[in-house]
Amino acid sequence: MTNLNSPNLSTPYHAHHLREVTVLTRAVEGVLRKLARMLIGRMSLKKLLNMLQVVFVEETEARLKKEAPGKNVALADLALLTGMDTRTIKRTREQIDLEFYSQREGVVDDFMPMFKVFDL
Repeated sequence: MTNLNSPNLSTPYHAHHLREVTVLTRAVEGVLRKLARMLIGRMSLKKLLNMLQVVFVEETEARLKKEAPGKNVALADLALLTGMDTRTIKRTREQIDLEFYSQREGVVDDFMPMFKVFDL
């Protein structure tokens, strides 16, 4: 029986790595398809992408802070782990700060116009 965490001696490491990437990609796609089915007509793709971007930056920053407590997280490190441009990361961080400090009343504004009608 082959251990999935270590490459098989008869299988090159590259092939093992590609297999793991394929499995991960299929799993993520399956989750995203279920999420999309639930959100179609209720939330715009733009809002979903924006939320995902914010969460991705927040979680990456939290991971880096956990790895090096007490140190500031460098934009270059965030860019490397997220695959995002540093300007985009700066804008996302500003957006996170604005959302944190502002008291927003209308959460429904983030959803599709038709959903607002149903909410009313």
